[in-house]
Amino acid sequence: PQPCSAGGICAGSNDFAAPCPDGSYSSAIGLTSADGCLPCVAGSACLAGSVAPTVCAPGSFAPIDGAAACQQCEAGSYQASRNATTCDVCPLSAWCAEGSSAPTACPRGTVGNETGLSHPDKCARCPEGFWCSAGETIPCPTGTYNANTSMTNQGGCIECPAQSSTVGDSKTSL
Repeated sequence: PQPCSAGGICAGSNDFAAPCPDGSYSSAIGLTSADGCLPCVAGSACLAGSVAPTVCAPGSFAPIDGAAACQQCEAGSYQASRNATTCDVCPLSAWCAEGSSAPTACPRGTVGNETGLSHPDKCARCPEGFWCSAGETIPCPTGTYNANTSMTNQGGCIECPAQSSTVGDSKTSL
């Protein structure tokens, strides 16, 4: 007779190995009960019959021991690392789709004023007195102003006429 293969259990007179249950694994051969199967550790997952844990990929996580599958990060969160047990909240200036492994900067002309944004449509319009790039507001410099929203570059900041200036930056009118 051949010994029971890794990831399997041969109990009694069974001709074929039964797999270690979901959420567990075994690299040992000749197991006679499921007690010899080891639980998958948090941050990894094991389908039935696994010989070793599968580490969760970036964008996913397994919060507890004994997971059969890694879960995707919810929209509004991300995970850059492998073997994770949680996801991080999407930071300011960015949005994160479901299963994100990194935040995505808000589109040009918009700003991410809140954490946990789940879609680019959740980014706010760039306010007057500023222009926006990579989800961040950049003030129009002293001597310029901007009365429009959603500006995507410093060219949206209008220079004051000769012999005049603004008092400070981010001004919205002449």
